[in-house]
Amino acid sequence: MIKSKISQADKVLISAYELAKNKKVFSAEDLTVKSWELYKDDFCLMGYKDHPNSNQIYTFLMNKNGPLIKNGWIKKIGQKQYKISDSGTNYVISNLLNNKDQKKSQKVNILREAHNKIAYFLRSEVSQKILKSEDLNKVSFEQICNFWGISTSVTYPALTEKFMQLDTWISLLLKEFKSADKYINFDEKITLTKKQLNDFLKAQKFFKEKFDKEIDYIKKRRPKQVNN
Repeated sequence: MIKSKISQADKVLISAYELAKNKKVFSAEDLTVKSWELYKDDFCLMGYKDHPNSNQIYTFLMNKNGPLIKNGWIKKIGQKQYKISDSGTNYVISNLLNNKDQKKSQKVNILREAHNKIAYFLRSEVSQKILKSEDLNKVSFEQICNFWGISTSVTYPALTEKFMQLDTWISLLLKEFKSADKYINFDEKITLTKKQLNDFLKAQKFFKEKFDKEIDYIKKRRPKQVNN
């Protein structure tokens, strides 16, 4: 069940969420048709309810200041090819769905994904420094790129998406903790306490500040996503 009072942007995001259940990557045309199928009154041509308005959907996908792109909820990965991000999926489930059973089921899937991704980060050299409370001032940009799971030639949109994904994963895992002494098992070798997870949040903020010049360089020199 979907909440009744939502914006058109939210409706497009819900349509992307529904599309992603069957296909991870979808076209602008796929999203146009799906949005029209779910919300004909919102996304039909004026005076022609049985025909979708593709230009209306494209406006949402191309508006850099709109919530779908600005918040990184929908990501462009190729020519008219898109996917809904982890943060976009989490926003739909947390804020737009009313069905408790569906929320619970999808939350389990997202948490499983978060577990897998965080487990990957925990194996990195930088993660070990964070877990051991070592000095982070000597971490190089190459090391932090490995920690973030990017290359040094990353584009700015891809970098910001990584930041949002990592913040989303950590936020979801923090909600799993009900007490300060609880820990999460990732596998037989890796566990994480709430304090350590908070240390990751602090480290993430520290690294963004430490490598502000490198991030600003990427923003200025590689402002656009490379199409596949």
